[in-house]
Amino acid sequence: GEWLGQYIFETIEEAQDQATEWLWTYNNERPNMGIGGITPAMKLKTAARILRLNPVKIGGITGEVGEFANLLKKVSLSLKTEGYVGPSLTEASQELREELADAAIYIILLSAILGGNLEDDILAKMDVNDARYRDLE
Repeated sequence: GEWLGQYIFETIEEAQDQATEWLWTYNNERPNMGIGGITPAMKLKTAARILRLNPVKIGGITGEVGEFANLLKKVSLSLKTEGYVGPSLTEASQELREELADAAIYIILLSAILGGNLEDDILAKMDVNDARYRDLE
């Protein structure tokens, strides 16, 4: 690592102590730009908090997306399958929008729990996608 060339170690124990100190600093004090400018310890703590304190929120989004997908499947079947009695897109529109709104609430909440700014994250992702798929247009 970057610390290795900075020291002349007298013993294996001294090298191990220095490596342990460097690893602690790396994980606990040094921001990592690859994970949003926080330390690995902060990222791990955030992930643990999400999993421990918010299982309902994590599961909630999957439920809302599932409800949206199920209703959309019924609309699709009513359009494609002769004899299937299901809602039209017009009839299901309000409920579909409500399910999307429910999912959005969970997404906004999870983004905040993760320390993100959803608007900034969406804009950044749109730039990445634009660059990635520009040649396909």
